[in-house]
Amino acid sequence: MKLHLLNGDSTLHQFRKTTITGDTIVWREILCEGKTLVNLSDDNFWLTREAFLKQFVEEFNPEEYAALKRTFQDINLSKYEEIILWFEYDLFCQINLLAVLSWLQIKTKNTTIKVSLVCVGKHPNHSKLVALGNLTFAEFAALYPSRKELNTIDITYASQIWTIYCSNKHDQLLPAIQQHKITAFQYLESAMYQHQKRFPAIQNGLTDIELRILELLLKTPSTQKKLVNTLLKTQEVYGFGDLQYFKVVEDLRPLLKEAADILSVNQLGKKVLANRANFKEWRTNFYNYGGTNIGDFRWDARRDELSLE
Repeated sequence: MKLHLLNGDSTLHQFRKTTITGDTIVWREILCEGKTLVNLSDDNFWLTREAFLKQFVEEFNPEEYAALKRTFQDINLSKYEEIILWFEYDLFCQINLLAVLSWLQIKTKNTTIKVSLVCVGKHPNHSKLVALGNLTFAEFAALYPSRKELNTIDITYASQIWTIYCSNKHDQLLPAIQQHKITAFQYLESAMYQHQKRFPAIQNGLTDIELRILELLLKTPSTQKKLVNTLLKTQEVYGFGDLQYFKVVEDLRPLLKEAADILSVNQLGKKVLANRANFKEWRTNFYNYGGTNIGDFRWDARRDELSLE
């Protein structure tokens, strides 16, 4: 019997159109945001995440989250001969994938359960990186026979990277990936490279996403909704939802002005864009990423690396 662990509800919707057999469970979490702990089997992991999500997600449903917790704490994997993970190339998915593999390393220890991975991004029928939900029925179904079986080295490696993510040593993430490249995770390096850019840049205190938002508004002032729709359509590596982008826009309010629902860049914002002021002096929200905080590191574009604040 097979178990399919899916990265989200859009993938579940696609999966149900196929004739692929097996049980399904859906991973509904956003581990690229907020504090994380290493062990997904530990109550403290779920308590920490629930406390964060209550603050981060306006329509947080504690009953649904409790059901997710029960699923991953109580599931009996011994009845399955194979577990197939369905994930995507972006940062959002790659961090979730690391966590799930860390969980599986413990849950499948001393068993003969196979763990396989379907991870889409590049596709011969698409010119750009593509998500599972964007594939046709035939394209989606064709991924299953070509799934890659993960070995013990693959899973141990993913668990090690997850442990670093849950620590305050995010400057070691990319070096660890580059030092021990594992071909099973072809999108991990690019995703973690982009993760480094979520920390404020040395020259102006802006993250990569914040810089992108200001540049868009400087060129074309727009409503918040239209701006976020543009970000969703043009993002490549992040894989974020509208909730995350709306929150970034709110964080940038000191650098914006608004008239008749139209957002534009104010004079301070223009100074920051010109590297004549640093946003760190006006930043009010300091997010946690795994085991570290956005204020702990700075992104050095010239050296192409993170440095301690």
